[in-house]
Amino acid sequence: MEKYYENSRFFQIVEEVDFFMIIEEILCSWKKNILIDDDAYFWDILFKMYPQNCYVIDQYPMVVEDNEKYKQLEIFHAAVLNGEISVDIYKKEEDKLKNVMRKLWAYNLLKVETNIIEKSNSSVVQAINPQKLYLIDELKNRITNNDLTIDNVEYLDLLVELGARERVYSCFVFHDFKVIAVTNALDMPIFIADLNMKALIEKIVTTEGLYLRPYIEK
Repeated sequence: MEKYYENSRFFQIVEEVDFFMIIEEILCSWKKNILIDDDAYFWDILFKMYPQNCYVIDQYPMVVEDNEKYKQLEIFHAAVLNGEISVDIYKKEEDKLKNVMRKLWAYNLLKVETNIIEKSNSSVVQAINPQKLYLIDELKNRITNNDLTIDNVEYLDLLVELGARERVYSCFVFHDFKVIAVTNALDMPIFIADLNMKALIEKIVTTEGLYLRPYIEK
Protein backbone atom coordinates (compact mmCIF):
# COMPACT_ATOMS: atom_id res chain seq x y z
CA MET A 1 0.00 0.00 0.00
CA GLU A 2 1.11 3.55 -0.61
CA LYS A 3 2.13 5.99 2.10
CA TYR A 4 -0.92 8.15 1.48
CA TYR A 5 -4.29 6.87 0.36
CA GLU A 6 -4.45 9.85 -2.02
CA ASN A 7 -1.71 8.08 -3.99
CA SER A 8 -3.38 4.66 -3.94
CA ARG A 9 -3.27 2.81 -7.25
CA PHE A 10 -6.89 1.82 -6.67
CA PHE A 11 -7.85 5.48 -6.45
CA GLN A 12 -6.61 6.02 -10.00
CA ILE A 13 -8.74 3.43 -11.86
CA VAL A 14 -11.60 5.84 -12.40
CA GLU A 15 -10.87 5.92 -16.14
CA GLU A 16 -12.49 2.49 -16.32
CA VAL A 17 -15.86 4.10 -15.60
CA ASP A 18 -17.27 6.34 -18.33
CA PHE A 19 -19.23 8.84 -16.25
CA PHE A 20 -17.46 12.14 -16.88
CA MET A 21 -20.42 13.71 -18.65
CA ILE A 22 -22.81 12.72 -15.87
CA ILE A 23 -20.52 14.16 -13.20
CA GLU A 24 -20.16 17.41 -15.17
CA GLU A 25 -23.95 17.75 -15.41
CA ILE A 26 -24.45 17.08 -11.70
CA LEU A 27 -21.80 19.59 -10.68
CA CYS A 28 -23.23 22.18 -13.06
CA SER A 29 -26.65 21.76 -11.42
CA TRP A 30 -24.90 22.48 -8.10
CA LYS A 31 -23.30 25.61 -9.60
CA LYS A 32 -19.86 24.00 -9.62
CA ASN A 33 -18.82 24.11 -13.25
CA ILE A 34 -15.91 22.00 -14.42
CA LEU A 35 -14.75 20.61 -17.74
CA ILE A 36 -13.31 17.14 -17.36
CA ASP A 37 -10.45 16.28 -19.70
CA ASP A 38 -10.43 12.66 -20.88
CA ASP A 39 -6.81 12.37 -19.72
CA ALA A 40 -7.46 13.75 -16.24
CA TYR A 41 -9.06 12.26 -13.18
CA PHE A 42 -12.15 14.26 -12.22
CA TRP A 43 -11.14 14.43 -8.54
CA ASP A 44 -7.86 16.14 -9.46
CA ILE A 45 -9.82 18.75 -11.41
CA LEU A 46 -12.26 19.22 -8.54
CA PHE A 47 -9.41 19.74 -6.10
CA LYS A 48 -7.66 22.29 -8.31
CA MET A 49 -10.85 24.28 -8.86
CA TYR A 50 -12.55 23.85 -5.47
CA PRO A 51 -9.94 22.81 -2.87
CA GLN A 52 -12.04 24.26 -0.05
CA ASN A 53 -14.79 21.75 -0.89
CA CYS A 54 -12.58 18.64 -0.90
CA TYR A 55 -12.27 16.48 2.22
CA VAL A 56 -11.47 12.92 3.27
CA ILE A 57 -13.33 10.66 5.68
CA ASP A 58 -10.37 9.12 7.47
CA GLN A 59 -9.28 7.12 10.50
CA TYR A 60 -6.86 9.94 11.36
CA PRO A 61 -7.47 13.68 11.81
CA MET A 62 -4.38 14.52 9.73
CA VAL A 63 -2.21 12.71 7.19
CA VAL A 64 0.37 10.53 9.00
CA GLU A 65 3.70 11.83 7.71
CA ASP A 66 5.89 9.15 9.31
CA ASN A 67 5.80 6.30 6.80
CA GLU A 68 7.26 3.70 9.15
CA LYS A 69 4.64 4.41 11.81
CA TYR A 70 1.90 4.45 9.19
CA LYS A 71 2.89 1.00 7.91
CA GLN A 72 2.51 -0.36 11.43
CA LEU A 73 -0.91 1.24 11.92
CA GLU A 74 -2.44 0.84 8.47
CA ILE A 75 -5.53 -1.35 8.23
CA PHE A 76 -6.51 -2.76 4.84
CA HIS A 77 -8.32 -5.86 3.61
CA ALA A 78 -5.35 -7.50 1.91
CA ALA A 79 -3.73 -7.71 5.35
CA VAL A 80 -6.70 -9.80 6.50
CA LEU A 81 -6.30 -12.19 3.57
CA ASN A 82 -2.56 -12.43 4.32
CA GLY A 83 -3.22 -13.18 7.99
CA GLU A 84 -1.48 -9.99 9.14
CA ILE A 85 -4.50 -8.59 10.99
CA SER A 86 -7.70 -10.18 12.26
CA VAL A 87 -11.07 -9.92 10.55
CA ASP A 88 -12.49 -8.31 13.69
CA ILE A 89 -9.94 -5.47 13.64
CA TYR A 90 -10.64 -4.78 9.98
CA LYS A 91 -14.43 -5.03 10.29
CA LYS A 92 -14.48 -2.59 13.19
CA GLU A 93 -13.05 0.13 10.92
CA GLU A 94 -15.07 -0.82 7.86
CA ASP A 95 -18.31 -0.76 9.85
CA LYS A 96 -17.61 2.85 10.85
CA LEU A 97 -17.47 3.84 7.18
CA LYS A 98 -20.58 1.82 6.35
CA ASN A 99 -22.49 3.54 9.16
CA VAL A 100 -21.50 6.97 7.86
CA MET A 101 -22.70 6.05 4.38
CA ARG A 102 -25.95 4.63 5.76
CA LYS A 103 -26.71 7.86 7.58
CA LEU A 104 -26.00 9.96 4.49
CA TRP A 105 -28.16 7.60 2.41
CA ALA A 106 -31.06 7.98 4.86
CA TYR A 107 -31.39 11.69 3.96
CA ASN A 108 -30.58 11.61 0.25
CA LEU A 109 -31.45 10.37 -3.17
CA LEU A 110 -28.32 8.32 -3.84
CA LYS A 111 -27.05 7.52 -7.31
CA VAL A 112 -23.87 5.56 -7.90
CA GLU A 113 -21.52 5.36 -10.84
CA THR A 114 -19.71 2.04 -10.51
CA ASN A 115 -17.60 -0.42 -12.48
CA ILE A 116 -19.08 -3.46 -10.74
CA ILE A 117 -20.67 -4.57 -14.02
CA GLU A 118 -17.16 -5.08 -15.42
CA LYS A 119 -16.14 -7.36 -12.56
CA SER A 120 -16.61 -11.12 -12.64
CA ASN A 121 -17.95 -12.78 -9.52
CA SER A 122 -14.73 -14.77 -9.28
CA SER A 123 -12.75 -11.52 -8.96
CA VAL A 124 -14.64 -10.45 -5.84
CA VAL A 125 -15.51 -13.75 -4.17
CA GLN A 126 -12.46 -13.59 -1.87
CA ALA A 127 -13.52 -10.18 -0.65
CA ILE A 128 -17.09 -10.91 0.42
CA ASN A 129 -19.28 -13.58 1.91
CA PRO A 130 -20.23 -15.92 -1.00
CA GLN A 131 -23.83 -15.72 0.18
CA LYS A 132 -23.83 -12.09 -1.01
CA LEU A 133 -22.97 -12.94 -4.63
CA TYR A 134 -26.66 -12.82 -5.56
CA LEU A 135 -26.62 -9.11 -4.63
CA ILE A 136 -23.90 -8.50 -7.20
CA ASP A 137 -26.04 -10.13 -9.88
CA GLU A 138 -29.01 -8.02 -8.81
CA LEU A 139 -26.95 -4.83 -8.98
CA LYS A 140 -25.60 -5.65 -12.43
CA ASN A 141 -29.14 -6.17 -13.70
CA ARG A 142 -30.19 -2.76 -12.36
CA ILE A 143 -27.35 -0.74 -13.85
CA THR A 144 -27.92 1.43 -16.92
CA ASN A 145 -24.80 3.04 -18.44
CA ASN A 146 -22.94 2.45 -15.15
CA ASP A 147 -25.65 4.45 -13.33
CA LEU A 148 -27.55 3.03 -10.38
CA THR A 149 -30.08 4.43 -7.91
CA ILE A 150 -29.60 2.90 -4.45
CA ASP A 151 -32.92 2.14 -2.76
CA ASN A 152 -31.80 -0.91 -0.78
CA VAL A 153 -29.36 -0.64 2.11
CA GLU A 154 -27.92 -4.06 1.25
CA TYR A 155 -26.77 -2.69 -2.12
CA LEU A 156 -25.17 0.27 -0.38
CA ASP A 157 -23.36 -1.93 2.13
CA LEU A 158 -22.09 -4.20 -0.63
CA LEU A 159 -20.66 -1.35 -2.72
CA VAL A 160 -18.99 0.19 0.33
CA GLU A 161 -17.51 -3.19 1.25
CA LEU A 162 -16.20 -3.85 -2.24
CA GLY A 163 -14.76 -0.34 -2.44
CA ALA A 164 -13.14 -0.53 1.00
CA ARG A 165 -11.69 -3.92 0.04
CA GLU A 166 -10.34 -2.49 -3.24
CA ARG A 167 -12.30 -4.75 -5.59
CA VAL A 168 -14.80 -2.33 -7.17
CA TYR A 169 -14.68 1.41 -7.83
CA SER A 170 -17.82 3.42 -7.00
CA CYS A 171 -18.66 7.11 -7.01
CA PHE A 172 -21.58 7.97 -4.69
CA VAL A 173 -23.67 11.05 -5.47
CA PHE A 174 -25.87 12.24 -2.58
CA HIS A 175 -28.18 14.61 -4.39
CA ASP A 176 -29.98 16.33 -1.50
CA PHE A 177 -26.80 17.17 0.42
CA LYS A 178 -24.91 17.92 -2.84
CA VAL A 179 -22.08 15.58 -1.92
CA ILE A 180 -19.89 13.26 -3.99
CA ALA A 181 -17.88 10.49 -2.31
CA VAL A 182 -15.50 8.04 -3.99
CA THR A 183 -14.21 4.69 -2.79
CA ASN A 184 -10.55 4.53 -1.82
CA ALA A 185 -9.91 1.62 0.58
CA LEU A 186 -10.93 2.63 4.14
CA ASP A 187 -10.36 6.25 3.21
CA MET A 188 -13.13 8.10 1.39
CA PRO A 189 -12.52 11.38 -0.46
CA ILE A 190 -15.66 13.51 -0.33
CA PHE A 191 -16.65 16.66 -2.22
CA ILE A 192 -19.08 18.95 -0.35
CA ALA A 193 -20.55 21.38 -2.86
CA ASP A 194 -22.58 23.28 -0.27
CA LEU A 195 -20.28 24.06 2.66
CA ASN A 196 -23.33 24.85 4.78
CA MET A 197 -23.68 21.06 5.00
CA LYS A 198 -20.12 20.51 6.26
CA ALA A 199 -20.97 20.80 9.98
CA LEU A 200 -23.72 18.18 9.73
CA ILE A 201 -21.58 15.81 7.68
CA GLU A 202 -18.68 16.23 10.10
CA LYS A 203 -21.01 15.45 13.02
CA ILE A 204 -22.14 12.24 11.31
CA VAL A 205 -18.54 11.24 10.59
CA THR A 206 -17.14 11.97 14.06
CA THR A 207 -20.08 10.30 15.81
CA GLU A 208 -19.02 7.08 14.07
CA GLY A 209 -15.44 7.46 15.31
CA LEU A 210 -13.88 8.82 12.11
CA TYR A 211 -12.56 12.24 11.06
CA LEU A 212 -13.40 14.68 8.28
CA ARG A 213 -10.07 16.21 7.29
CA PRO A 214 -9.07 18.44 4.37
CA TYR A 215 -7.97 16.61 1.26
CA ILE A 216 -4.24 16.98 0.63
CA GLU A 217 -2.81 16.59 -2.86
CA LYS A 218 0.32 14.47 -3.00
